[in-house]
Amino acid sequence: MIPKRFALRRRMFAKKGGGGGVAALSISYSGEWTDHGMVAMTGGEYRLLEFRSSGTLSIAKPVNCEVCVVGGGADGSSGSKTEGQAGVGGAGGYLKNASLTAYSGGGVIIGAAKGASSIGGIVANGAASKNGGTGAGGADIQAAGKGDGISKYPFGDSAYEQWQDKPHCGGGSGGVLEYVPEDEYYFGGEGGTNGGDGKAAAESTKSITHATPGGKYGGGSGSKGKGSAASYYGSGGGGGTYYVRSSSSETAAAGGSGYQGIVYLRIAKTQSEE
Repeated sequence: MIPKRFALRRRMFAKKGGGGGVAALSISYSGEWTDHGMVAMTGGEYRLLEFRSSGTLSIAKPVNCEVCVVGGGADGSSGSKTEGQAGVGGAGGYLKNASLTAYSGGGVIIGAAKGASSIGGIVANGAASKNGGTGAGGADIQAAGKGDGISKYPFGDSAYEQWQDKPHCGGGSGGVLEYVPEDEYYFGGEGGTNGGDGKAAAESTKSITHATPGGKYGGGSGSKGKGSAASYYGSGGGGGTYYVRSSSSETAAAGGSGYQGIVYLRIAKTQSEE
């Protein structure tokens, strides 16, 4: 005979009809968040929660769930008059998918740019340089940043409509290096996307009139300008330009800002009986 306390839990999260229990489960959070309710994702139906600022999560009853934790992207670095080079694009933060058993809530940390995010003891670090979750572009003739090779779609689900074609943690572009007297130009390297490495800079003898691209949503860098800020979760900022007009006139622009991290939690409609 099944003890009453286990029989009750089994009725609440039974394999047949268990979705009602998950859909109606009382959940609250003290920070900025969105409860997307029950959604169809690759692999089944889930109640999807999204946390965009730090806070405390409370779930009325323990659940088995999955979390995706994304750290903040790195800032792009400034151009340097001392070293005579453009800034390097910031790398995207790290992303970690994991499972939690019998989880009923607790503290959630959302990392700002360069900061770590965490939930339930699962931590994803932010990036602080050109190397990280996704490698940023190099500037001048520097080597491009290295990524970790891990897919940057939450739960590995690139088809889910909320982030379809929106990979997280794009690397920033390297800044543009431009020497007017010598008619010498370097396009800043491109930032990597979805776990890939960045691309090194390419030399050109043509005037630079367009923005150098970062990885998808990573910051870019245009001629004679500041690196642009990243625009999506975990992505790195663009590097600043170093521009020389003459021996007595030069500009070293600032790098762009990295973007904060985020945490997702999903609870499967069908809960295990354990």
